[in-house]
Amino acid sequence: MTYPSFSVFKKELYDKLDDAQKNRLFYYSLFDPSSWEESELTSNALPDYLPSIPVRKRSIIGILKKSPTVKRDFIDANGDEFFTKFANGETLSNYLFAAAILDYLKDKGIAGYKPIDLEKQTFPDVHLRKKPRTNVYIEIKGLVGTSNLRDRVKDEVQANLKNGGRKFKNFCLVLIFPCAKNEARRINQLVEGYYVYEWIIKRSTKNNRRVLCCCIRRQNSTDGFSLSKLVERIVNLNLFQ
Repeated sequence: MTYPSFSVFKKELYDKLDDAQKNRLFYYSLFDPSSWEESELTSNALPDYLPSIPVRKRSIIGILKKSPTVKRDFIDANGDEFFTKFANGETLSNYLFAAAILDYLKDKGIAGYKPIDLEKQTFPDVHLRKKPRTNVYIEIKGLVGTSNLRDRVKDEVQANLKNGGRKFKNFCLVLIFPCAKNEARRINQLVEGYYVYEWIIKRSTKNNRRVLCCCIRRQNSTDGFSLSKLVERIVNLNLFQ
């Protein structure tokens, strides 16, 4: 199944959303069906950070329909399959993250970066290039728990970095924990310890490979737990030149 192009997504949808809508859409995009399996909870006992499956779907579709192309060619044409592939996969969160970074770079006067092959769902999730040879790679992991985090980093991140060699010099692994309003600050303090993964993926002092751990809340805010603040922290890691 094909997806809307990133350029259409950004022009028709992302650029027309307010910050609250962007943040809500990104928050919901971090979940997939395994999120509810990992929680080991019934729908009657869901924690605040874990939305019900129908609420999540309605919220995402309701925002995506604001794009005429997405509504006509994808939602109306084959809504269930499109949602499964686009929203339950990684494409929606990758599109949102790339669009947010590009806008932030533009506001800071950092020009020239273009997204590369976002539609292909290859490792890493987001690849931004500035000609002639400046590349920044970002891998996003939305996490509701950490029971298998070590294996995921080893199998899905470390192995790919090793195979890519010097190609992934400017790289950031972003570990994102969706949080309820009242627990974001506390959980953010707890996950700071996961910066040990930066040592695991770095391998060489010549590589600018970083790890960023953060919480994201559904409500947009200025306290550090939003998409806009996450992007600001990414750019401040000095990956972009």
